[in-house]
Amino acid sequence: MALLAEVMDALGELFPWELATDHDGGGLLVGSLDADVRRVMCSIEVAGDRVQAALDAGCDLLVVHHPHLLRSEMSPWNSDDPAGALAGRATVGGLNVVGCHTSADAAAGGVGDLMAEHLGVDILGPVEPAAGVYIAKVVVFIPPEAVESVSDAMAGAGAGVIGDYTHCSFRVQGSGTFIPGATARPYTGNPGMLNVEDEVRLEMVVPSFRVPAVVDAMLDKHPYDEVAYDIYRTENLIPWGIGRLGNLPEARKLCEIMEDLVDWCASDRAVLTGEPERSVTKVALVPGYAGTRVGRARASGAELLVAGEVGWHSAVEAGESGMDLLTVGHLESERPLVPRMVEGLLEVSRRGGFGLEVQGYRDNEGRWG
Repeated sequence: MALLAEVMDALGELFPWELATDHDGGGLLVGSLDADVRRVMCSIEVAGDRVQAALDAGCDLLVVHHPHLLRSEMSPWNSDDPAGALAGRATVGGLNVVGCHTSADAAAGGVGDLMAEHLGVDILGPVEPAAGVYIAKVVVFIPPEAVESVSDAMAGAGAGVIGDYTHCSFRVQGSGTFIPGATARPYTGNPGMLNVEDEVRLEMVVPSFRVPAVVDAMLDKHPYDEVAYDIYRTENLIPWGIGRLGNLPEARKLCEIMEDLVDWCASDRAVLTGEPERSVTKVALVPGYAGTRVGRARASGAELLVAGEVGWHSAVEAGESGMDLLTVGHLESERPLVPRMVEGLLEVSRRGGFGLEVQGYRDNEGRWG
């Protein structure tokens, strides 16, 4: 069992809350951070059938991707409104509700990456990069015998990840100088004297939203009473954002891509705008609503935009630009996020010793949703 606040932190490890857009509407929708949680259900939509399924399963928490019905502007405490009635049912049943919305869209391992991984896309970057985040670099000076414990602690807090590699660092040996004051408690050296000690300069890249946790982990393991460290902002391209742009392993016909994705996300509403036998290599993938990203996809040189939905005018824009368009349905394009949330929460639960029981919502036909 865990407190909901702990589960929220775990969800933040999977889908960093800092990646949410300004109008996200996610987070804690119904309930209390002090509530005890043992059973969790994950779904895409927050709706009556999902709430009832969670209550019937004895769940304490429903984690959803779409928070829209319970957003504050929907008058959630007016029981005459759908939002109020839904919030009331959850509250009376002791069900907490949390939304991971655009954070799950933008995160590594989120909906865009899931579609890209299925198609085997070599990802070049997001279609729309997340705003306000960057890749930082933390530099710290450490005595040689403490390098491994400090670097392991930093990596455990999220530093040193480059693509599929973890624990990435750069280390340079050198000499550090200092004169301890009268009240100092130096790890080595003599007070009142200039000391020259062997040190290692350790550098690790860190997502900007992980910097506080990485610094705390570093300071906790560092043996010095006064730690010298620097934090730099880099200009590296970020991997977080809405959608994914990339290249297929080989050219594929549009009809083949459509059939593949229809099977993958159990879609019965796919629409292809383009010549089915035409082959493409460069694709833009935007599960969910992609209407405002059509221009970005076109400007990136994508030959095909795969989306959940785009809207009429955006479809016209895509067609006039010569970019093919495949829509598979908003909910359908995001179905695979449900098992991803389940697997992620179970893994975090194992690491944290929470003992959570996690399941995904399926409709009457056994489809995630």
